[in-house]
Amino acid sequence: MSDSEKKPEENNDSKVEDKPKEQAGSEINFTDDPDVTFTSFLASLSSQALIQMGELPCPEGVGIPIDKDAAKQTINLLEVMKAKTTNNLNSQEEYFLEEMLHNLRLTFIKNN
Repeated sequence: MSDSEKKPEENNDSKVEDKPKEQAGSEINFTDDPDVTFTSFLASLSSQALIQMGELPCPEGVGIPIDKDAAKQTINLLEVMKAKTTNNLNSQEEYFLEEMLHNLRLTFIKNN
């Protein structure tokens, strides 16, 4: 019997290895973390922009230089997020994003 005539389970080229049983249930699902929300993601980006502008201290042991171009890029990224999520946010998320962007823009202007 040639390789092309073999059944898929007999053909070594198309065989898929099964996971060992001890690894089968050990996959990490990152979407199950209750602390990760859209609002916390936005807050993280906001903090990043404030650190880049020198408005927030860097985390201990991390030296992040003031980088206004990077801060502007982070603010622009948040503006893209706002545009891409139009009509898909609840009222609290929408308010949070708008207020955060407003405050970041004012802070950016103040620092330039």
